[in-house]
Amino acid sequence: MSDGFMEFGFGSGDDAVGRKSEKFKGEAGRTYRVSFCWWPGIEDGKMNLDAETPKFVGAKRFYFEGVGYIIDGGPEMQKLAGNPPRLAITTVLVLWPTNNKGAIDKDRLRTGDFKVLPWIFSEDKYRSFSPVHAEFPFSHHDLTIQCTDSKFQKMTFSPCRDNLLRKMTEKDAASEHVARIIADTQRIIGNIRGEIGREMNLDTLREKLGHGGGGGGGGGAATASGSSGATADIDALVDDILD
Repeated sequence: MSDGFMEFGFGSGDDAVGRKSEKFKGEAGRTYRVSFCWWPGIEDGKMNLDAETPKFVGAKRFYFEGVGYIIDGGPEMQKLAGNPPRLAITTVLVLWPTNNKGAIDKDRLRTGDFKVLPWIFSEDKYRSFSPVHAEFPFSHHDLTIQCTDSKFQKMTFSPCRDNLLRKMTEKDAASEHVARIIADTQRIIGNIRGEIGREMNLDTLREKLGHGGGGGGGGGAATASGSSGATADIDALVDDILD
């Protein structure tokens, strides 16, 4: 079976744009602060935060009721689905502890109350936050995500003044928090393709469907917004947490 996945980063291969983990999903009315943590070198236990782009994986997929997301297997599978496949993209984020407005909760952060999660999203979201990265590179800036619709995951994106992951790494690259982020990222990317969907041949799919069909999956719309208000004195915050 052909490999339907493609690996890319901002401006690099993004033109076409096993173990399940908890995934990042927004809740309407909440503002989130995240750092991208899938950077070149992470497989060897280091993050090259000076790289031009974090890493992403994408694949076209179908959604079949009762079966789930299946990677595009060609025209015959599309006939079975009744809709064209849609591109799904995934990366890995650190979801920082914040209040509903996106301000860092220092007490929770000090105790390690953050999550490293895969984020699966649609092409329109990728196109929405790509311009943010172009002006405020995610190697130096976190991303604020404001969710306006839980069901359809409608979101707006804006940059933060600093990158909390970078500040932590610069303060103490061997700290417990940084080591955990690296280990969790390595675990997730070990099955990152499986987070998007399964590869399945037509005979197996037809058997699981009982010769029936399903519909196509999709994602909600998002727009880019201006600079974030969810900023803090990150240097002092990191000093306080890691000292």
